[in-house]
Amino acid sequence: MQKLFHNRRYMLFLFFIFICIVSGTTFMLAPYGQTGVLLFILLLFVGAVGLFLGTIASLGVTLVLYFVIGSSYFWATLPASIVIQTEIPFFLLVIWMTGLLLIALFSGVCATRVTILFREKELLEEQIRTVVATDPITGFDNASRLMFELEAEFSRSKRYSRTFSFLMFKMRNYDQFRQLYGEMEERRLLHHLSERIYAHTRKSDMRFRVDKDTFAIILTDTPFEHVHIVQEKIDEDIRTFRLRNNKLVTLTFDYGDSHFDDTLENYEDIFVDAKEQVDQNVS
Repeated sequence: MQKLFHNRRYMLFLFFIFICIVSGTTFMLAPYGQTGVLLFILLLFVGAVGLFLGTIASLGVTLVLYFVIGSSYFWATLPASIVIQTEIPFFLLVIWMTGLLLIALFSGVCATRVTILFREKELLEEQIRTVVATDPITGFDNASRLMFELEAEFSRSKRYSRTFSFLMFKMRNYDQFRQLYGEMEERRLLHHLSERIYAHTRKSDMRFRVDKDTFAIILTDTPFEHVHIVQEKIDEDIRTFRLRNNKLVTLTFDYGDSHFDDTLENYEDIFVDAKEQVDQNVS
């Protein structure tokens, strides 16, 4: 965030310099009629090229104008239609050419900074969505946050020779449940699931709602042989759900599990392994 604000201040500074150069050149060329207007238009043209196409393009146009104006000023043999009138003093023409070069540079830098600013803004927004996005019903983090935390836990385990396990489970016929019992019962079901999952996990464990019907848990400092104990406790507690009319509904969940291994190169392998098990059970 601080870097983003710094870039904004820097861009405003460059824009201020740009305006100062244009304003000073306008004041200088105002007394010279059509020739002054022509040079001012060329100045704006180079600035527009820099803003839209970048520094290289604006410098290229500047070099072409230097060549044309220099040739027109010193080569009397050129056709009169392209000769720049010499009623403007030579030192003012040199100042204008210097201003033209500065405009080319500053406009190109401004364009680059604007591009960087928008990229950093998009990156910041994506990071915010990843870090703070939580499911409003269950209070669990979302799938993007899951991958973020899974990568972090994977790195910690590698660095400090720790271990962790990963449990994923998916409810069968979730859409049918919603169609049959309605949105209110769906919300009650999700609250029920989140309460029971919290009850059978520790504060250090991380809980996620990966999809509307899929949940995952990162069990920190948990050996793989203990995952099935957690799975059995959770499944026993969530396999039945009491509706508002006191009717009991039996729910079915498909499970997949994985764990950290020193031989793994990528944290995503843990997620893929568990997800494949869930998908195989569903199919």
